[in-house]
Amino acid sequence: MKRFSSQKGFTMVELIVVIIILGILVAIAVPKYFSMKSQAEEAACRANMRAIQAAWVMKYSEALLKDPSTSPTDITLSDADFSSGHMPECPQGGKYTITPNADGTVTITCPNGHKLVK
Repeated sequence: MKRFSSQKGFTMVELIVVIIILGILVAIAVPKYFSMKSQAEEAACRANMRAIQAAWVMKYSEALLKDPSTSPTDITLSDADFSSGHMPECPQGGKYTITPNADGTVTITCPNGHKLVK
């Protein structure tokens, strides 16, 4: 039987070292990915709440121009009040709660615990 002296390839030790390195990289990357995803969803949620707030303030301002005795609690938002054609929803799931305050501000609460008061 003839033996080839110029065989090429990786040894088992080299392959194991590569697998260990890949495992370490995955162990670092996966938690970081989920952390970044959570931060991005929270930022999108806050942006949605600010968009809802802006729409509410605009609608309240228009109502005050027509009738100065308009109460903040008289204002309700609908899908038509948004350029996208629908009211934003939290990226983590659920619809926002809009609570007008007597002082002319609005509190917007997310079902996931985020809150915006202005």
